[in-house]
Amino acid sequence: MVNIINNLFKKNSFSQNFAIVFSGKFAGILFSFFLIPIITRLFSPEDYGHFTLFTAIVTNLSLIACFSYPQALALPKKEETFYNLVAGTLIISLLFTIVIFLVTIFIGDYLLSFLEVKSKVFLFMIPVGVMIYSLLYVVTNWNVRRKQFKLSTALETGGNLSIRLINISQGLLIQNNWRGNLLSKSSGLFLGDMFGKFVAVLINLSQTLLKERVEFSKAIKKNSIVSVLSQYKAYPFYFFPSIWVAKFSSQIPLFVIAHYFNNSNLGAFSLTTNLLSQPIQLFANSLSPVILGELAREDNIENTRQTIKKLINRLFFITIIPFVLLALLAEDVFPYIFSSDWSLAGEIVKYLSPLFLLQLITFPIMSIYQITKNEKRKLFMDLFSFTVNIAGLGIGVYYQSFILTISAIAIINSIIQLMHIYIVYKILNLNAIPVIIKILTISSIAFISLYWFKNLIW
Repeated sequence: MVNIINNLFKKNSFSQNFAIVFSGKFAGILFSFFLIPIITRLFSPEDYGHFTLFTAIVTNLSLIACFSYPQALALPKKEETFYNLVAGTLIISLLFTIVIFLVTIFIGDYLLSFLEVKSKVFLFMIPVGVMIYSLLYVVTNWNVRRKQFKLSTALETGGNLSIRLINISQGLLIQNNWRGNLLSKSSGLFLGDMFGKFVAVLINLSQTLLKERVEFSKAIKKNSIVSVLSQYKAYPFYFFPSIWVAKFSSQIPLFVIAHYFNNSNLGAFSLTTNLLSQPIQLFANSLSPVILGELAREDNIENTRQTIKKLINRLFFITIIPFVLLALLAEDVFPYIFSSDWSLAGEIVKYLSPLFLLQLITFPIMSIYQITKNEKRKLFMDLFSFTVNIAGLGIGVYYQSFILTISAIAIINSIIQLMHIYIVYKILNLNAIPVIIKILTISSIAFISLYWFKNLIW
């Protein structure tokens, strides 16, 4: 205990960095939790569904725009290499954004029709969003390299809070019969999102690129940019396809639900995934940048093994009971917290809770693929995930059952998360079978016991 406390005050220690990121994200999630019930009373599930489609499209395209080069920014030993990698990433992102803008001009009407979205703002904000998200990826990883965890955490927390407040303001204006020529309720959601992220980018740039502009301008050269991009070609060729396929695979349900069911169902599904992903953002996203920085410098493989084993055990035992309680009670309490329009979201929670429990455990250890240079293995897993998710969604669409579609997503992706644990342990020469058995056994006992207790007293 004394060592842990001492490490909290040790500059740039793992404990201190994690505590900084964790506390900031906890504050952000706490604010969001109290503001979301207000937002759900101002915006309908259909509005939220439109917003979900926008963010899904923008995040996918921004990943393509960067080709995963931002993930490599923490690795260069020389600052000159780092600066040229940043320059190359920004140039590629800008060129791709221009291409996206031209494409939206030609196929914009078809895209709006396919997604059943009427707002023209949705269309024109796509290239803007791609550039903002791309810049955010770059400056965020720049801060990780500089260990500016306080700055990143403060900006993320402040940005998310400002986004929620803008969303609420927009909803109140429209609810009071205010109308704009172009704006709709759903457009207010993604305009607020873009504004918050744009402000975060500007502040990040003032603390990174502007502060280091002299060194940056001296370092970058055309030949060096090309050489550095080639040096880290594993990222666009292996790491990027893996990340993009994983992201797109996780977002396929959004497009399928929007097209084959409706945007109201999509809104309920999105609210559920947003709420269940909060613990992942709290624990996993707090740990991931710190773990990546720590393990990238760790030469002792035994220390890496012990870190991963302790991490999985602690995350599982910390979160198992809250997730089980959420699965059992959500259907009854969601209509009271978020309004009766969102009762379907509570039903969805009981199907997805086991999946998100497993995702929380596996998310922080995904950096092992990158650190151990197993990008090809990760790509194979993501392609497999993509394929089986398509098959599972096909079953739900064939029977025209929204709940069957959600169930297929939960079962298939839960199995995939367990496979990730098995592979990561195998990479580290560890035996994953006891861990997987323990997770399945304790989870089953917890769900069955609490379900029985609920029925006994309800």
